Amino acid sequence: MTAAGRALNGVLDVLPASVIRRAARRYLGGATVGEAVAVARSLAAAGMPATLAVVGEAAATPEYAGRHLRELLAVTDAVSGTDLDVRLGVKLTGLGLAFDPQLASTHLCSIAEAAAAAGCVVEVDMEQARYVDQTLDAVRAARRTLPNVQAVVQAELYRTAADVRALIADRIPARVVKGAYKEGPAHAYGRPEVIRDSYLDVVGQFLKAGLHVGVATHDEYLIFHVQRLAEQAGVSADAYEFQMLKGIKEQLRAALVGSGHPVRVTVNFGADAHKWSLRRLKENPEIVRHMLTSIR
Repeated sequence: MTAAGRALNGVLDVLPASVIRRAARRYLGGATVGEAVAVARSLAAAGMPATLAVVGEAAATPEYAGRHLRELLAVTDAVSGTDLDVRLGVKLTGLGLAFDPQLASTHLCSIAEAAAAAGCVVEVDMEQARYVDQTLDAVRAARRTLPNVQAVVQAELYRTAADVRALIADRIPARVVKGAYKEGPAHAYGRPEVIRDSYLDVVGQFLKAGLHVGVATHDEYLIFHVQRLAEQAGVSADAYEFQMLKGIKEQLRAALVGSGHPVRVTVNFGADAHKWSLRRLKENPEIVRHMLTSIR
């Protein structure tokens, strides 16, 4: 990080919480389930379903994992009986994976049962490389009785091609992301063009296998080539969906919807929104510059 970037991050640490909330509002769905569902309704009116994901830290205690669980269950309560197409984004570290994998797996099944009753799919996020095996094990265990549980894979990891072949053999749909954990050369490709190639290879495998795939990217190069892959595979528009984060490349998102492509928007929310906002802003110095110049 540059010296200017470090200086901007230092400013964030002393800004009032109200200013941080205002800066991050574009990217967040609020602190409560009610606020997040209201955002989901607004997106649905514009032709875009949503994935609701609770932000937070990795759970270090059963109490924190329990709070995270309750926030996710509250989403299923809020959308049950409605016409909203809502998915749940679940991070197993928030449910206790780091200190008790069995507890996290049990919580995942509780969420998936409630989600199934509400007509929701659960996408289990892929996190750091050290958690990949445990995460995939938890997905497979849940899917023995709960087929609404789906996986997420990271194109940057060396192992992902083999993981995807196994997921396809088990007929498990997935969302594909580039990856965001800076794993380093021990686990992941570093060159952007190689990660792009890996990404397109993974998406192509799912399309050819006839398994639904979530194309989670804001990269116009990937979006263009995924459309070409879908045409070449001769699949229908419901075989895949683009997935984008709230507040990111909204014009591109609208253009895709206008062209008839399915687009789902991930809406992050939760009681720990302030901590999440700080981290997100520190990762994006340009947002901080814009925020500071707009303060009146």
